[in-house]
Amino acid sequence: MTARAGTETAAANGALSHMGEPPIGNLTEATHKAKTLRRAFGDVRDQIQRAKDWNCCTAWIEPSPEAGESTGPLKNRYRMPSDCLRVRSVADLAEDEWAVEAAEGAEEAMILVTTSTAPLVCYSRRIVSPALWDAQLLIAFEFALAARAAPTIAKNKNIIADLRAAARDSLNDAARTDSKEKARGAISKSTSWIAARRR
Repeated sequence: MTARAGTETAAANGALSHMGEPPIGNLTEATHKAKTLRRAFGDVRDQIQRAKDWNCCTAWIEPSPEAGESTGPLKNRYRMPSDCLRVRSVADLAEDEWAVEAAEGAEEAMILVTTSTAPLVCYSRRIVSPALWDAQLLIAFEFALAARAAPTIAKNKNIIADLRAAARDSLNDAARTDSKEKARGAISKSTSWIAARRR
């Protein structure tokens, strides 16, 4: 069994091992391998963490309202935190009672628009440290990073399709495991956390 990666360098070396390449000393070094992995690292991390509802990325928030109304049918606007990768659900609301928009202006942000005046939002947040990642998230990430970097690093270009398939398979395996472990997807505001845990 592969040891858990506690650093970004260790996670990058996990990707290199899938390519059949020797490890690097540090992700910050000036080598071609490190530069290639470093350029792709953040995008692949966000892609994998956004791809499914990882328990380790789950966060809840009651966001503060934004000034002004949305021009669409859902008028109330709330700015989500900068670490928000995806809004999963809003407590007590159906899917057609909330949506996500981009913020206006130069500043990048995710804006929740909804009918609610005090939404309780479940979202996927960006978890930067690999030491905090679920084991299956790490596996999926390493395969996906390997697939992204392989065209410029791997000597054997025939493994690229296999790496992409392995990344997809790891996400599917994680989804099956998660479906067995997951509690109710939406928790009512009127339900206590203790009661929710017992269900």
